[in-house]
Amino acid sequence: MQTGDVTALDGLGLGGIRAGRMAVGFALAVLVPAGVQALCSAVSSIDLATASLLQLTGAVVAALAGGIVPGLLAALWSSLLLNYFMVEPTGSLFIHDTATVVSLGCFVAVAGAVASVVHVAARRADSIYSLTRALRAPLPFPSVVRNRTAPQFRFE
Repeated sequence: MQTGDVTALDGLGLGGIRAGRMAVGFALAVLVPAGVQALCSAVSSIDLATASLLQLTGAVVAALAGGIVPGLLAALWSSLLLNYFMVEPTGSLFIHDTATVVSLGCFVAVAGAVASVVHVAARRADSIYSLTRALRAPLPFPSVVRNRTAPQFRFE
């Protein structure tokens, strides 16, 4: 791992993702939910369930790009956008229906779980890639083996 690849999350066991990739994930975590919400607001036939699934897809995209932290950020941002624009009374973060609170809570939990699974899968894929690169490298033989000649057979 190069010095530029180390993140502050390594101590928590959440690191292992390159800084550039995580930056892309954070950008997607902010922009994708806002874009999805703009699309949902433009199409009047989209209800809360459909908007939630679309927002979940955006959170998965952020997690795929940047790991668990951008995925969790996208999940929280998406739930705030859903609450503000799709849940009655719209235009506020107040929720008067208990079922909607449970629904949004489940949305954040599922999006967080998916982000975690994606993060672990990406770390394992990076580990496998590093292992295959190491296995393809030539093996360093000791000089004794390198300088040894093949056995000589004499036929008499």
